[in-house]
Amino acid sequence: FQAEDGIRDLVRSRGLGDVYKRQEYAFEHRGLWIRRGLRFIALLALIAFAIAFIAPEVYRSVRLLVNRPASPDYLALVKVELDGWVMRYHRDEIRYSIVAPPNFPDSMLAKLETPVHNAMTSWENALDNKIRFVPASPSGGDDLLIRFVHKLNSAGVTSIRPGIRYRPEIAIRLDVESPLPSALTMEIIALHEIGHALGMWGHSDYEGDAMYPRASRAKLSDRDIRTIRLLYGLDPNFRGGGSE
Repeated sequence: FQAEDGIRDLVRSRGLGDVYKRQEYAFEHRGLWIRRGLRFIALLALIAFAIAFIAPEVYRSVRLLVNRPASPDYLALVKVELDGWVMRYHRDEIRYSIVAPPNFPDSMLAKLETPVHNAMTSWENALDNKIRFVPASPSGGDDLLIRFVHKLNSAGVTSIRPGIRYRPEIAIRLDVESPLPSALTMEIIALHEIGHALGMWGHSDYEGDAMYPRASRAKLSDRDIRTIRLLYGLDPNFRGGGSE
């Protein structure tokens, strides 16, 4: 008979080096999964960015290409005649006034005027400077009034003021409780509304034009240029003022 003393095999003792090796392996394994997780998150962010910003632009470009109109202009949609008189400016110099809302800081007035001036320049170039926008003198009357207002049902609206002269008025909305629209947004609105004031009283049927009902362009398209030149009796084949 032999007593059991619990010792079966000789087990070699593990030193601290073995413990550290196991810990290092655990840390490396954990770090690998963290790096993989970060790469996966970055990939998801890239996909989300593409969906939110790139895909809509690609879709819009394809839609514009597919729906491209056959007609090179849309004069028939915008020209208005009254007793044989075409409703547009019949003078080369257009005197304009820009009016800010009450209590609007003078230091910020340039943020309203610059987009409007850029839009005016686009139309002047399209017409070979046949028309020129010049500031109206304080004592004299204007041919075009541009008002920035707080209460308006749309982003912009153009109308004809009463009287015997052709004197359009443009109103552009500034929301009271919101920051100023971006310069690009204001230029898009101004470009569209000045087009109305120049005599394009209807709308284009193509989304790629500045005079489409839902304005989205800060540059004139070839069709915009051809149409305004036809309206003012110029050669429509000029192509220097805008691009598709």
